[in-house]
Amino acid sequence: MDQTASDLLFRSIVQQSNDLVTVFDEQGNIVFINAAAERVLGAPAATYLGLNIVDFVHPDERERATLTLQVAREFGPAPGTTHFRIACTDGSFIALEMSAGLATDGVRRLLTITGRPSETRDGLERAMMQLVDGSTISDIMLTVCDTVSWRQMESRVGIAWTTPDAHQQWVTQGGELPPDLWGIDADADSIFALALASGIGTQSANLSSLPPQLREIAEAAGVGGYWIEPVRVGDASALIVVWTVAGGFPPTVHVQGMQLASNMVEIILRWTDHLLRLDFAANHDELTRLPNRKPFFRALNSALHGAVLYCDLDDFKPVNDRFGHAAGDALLREVADRLRSCVRGADLVARIGGDEFAILCPWSSPADAELLASRIRAAMRPPFAVDGASVRIGISIGVSYTAERLDEASVAEADRMMREAKALRQATR
Repeated sequence: MDQTASDLLFRSIVQQSNDLVTVFDEQGNIVFINAAAERVLGAPAATYLGLNIVDFVHPDERERATLTLQVAREFGPAPGTTHFRIACTDGSFIALEMSAGLATDGVRRLLTITGRPSETRDGLERAMMQLVDGSTISDIMLTVCDTVSWRQMESRVGIAWTTPDAHQQWVTQGGELPPDLWGIDADADSIFALALASGIGTQSANLSSLPPQLREIAEAAGVGGYWIEPVRVGDASALIVVWTVAGGFPPTVHVQGMQLASNMVEIILRWTDHLLRLDFAANHDELTRLPNRKPFFRALNSALHGAVLYCDLDDFKPVNDRFGHAAGDALLREVADRLRSCVRGADLVARIGGDEFAILCPWSSPADAELLASRIRAAMRPPFAVDGASVRIGISIGVSYTAERLDEASVAEADRMMREAKALRQATR
């Protein structure tokens, strides 16, 4: 290959590269930038000549950029890659993964950087920080969408998942599409439901395999191919859906991003499940699954007027002594179920400890509270099946009502009334 052909080859490699190639002097002044500048940053290459590269770095990262330039000037470019956010002409910033090198124009030593968009890495870092910082699941999932690098391909990407209370939520990037294309409220025989049920992803470079109605919606939206990838963690599930633009790249172009997004979504689902379990354990009685003292008193301090019922089981200890703790635990679980069946939706039943229960009844009247107490007594009258035997227990209830704000004094008063009721019951017996 002669010199001219060699020069043309290397010039075409640099100019036609998808990576942003920039050459600057040791003070950071740009002397060359390839044609990718317009695609990546938004302006022709000539716009950037003579400007200082540090001025384009995000303000939060300029100090680091200055130090990096100083090290390169004194010791040469460091090996490996680094990451900076670089300003675009529209005022936004694009995250670039950069590697540095040396060059010369025959007169002076120059520095080079080759940068490529690093939405994947940037999205991964942001998602991990959001997870640690306690951001909402929607915000984290939205960030995970960026790991699929949808911008370069003009694809649309979305993540749909089911919340612990069985509500569907979804986030999307790249433009609005009808909910039907994200699998929202999809029929049991849809491609979305089948992917979730089987745990196997599905993809196609065209729309021919879609049901007619869904294909019509997709064609109207201007998409040409799809990739549906399910993620399951226990009872939790999510769908990552990518729709590619009609006439553009096939969905397989997102193979790396889809793998990373799937891993991230699995981490998010596992993390969320872990937090939910920790929160449940901290706020609920393990035996009866009722709220414990912590949420009860938290709700009490935020309630307005109403009533508090304090309940203590009668004759529970003899049952526990005769049949054993396992039978006693089963009895307490049945008592909890009967208490739940008696209260209103706004009431809160909690196990305070041992065989003592408290019920918060916000906005109730004295008559409402007494009626609830009567329902509870009636619910406890039928015998309980314990270890093959039929046993009966009673319940002592104290009721405290206030037309003002409920507080711990209301609980203390209900406790006192309960003890009086128990003493009267014992005296009568």
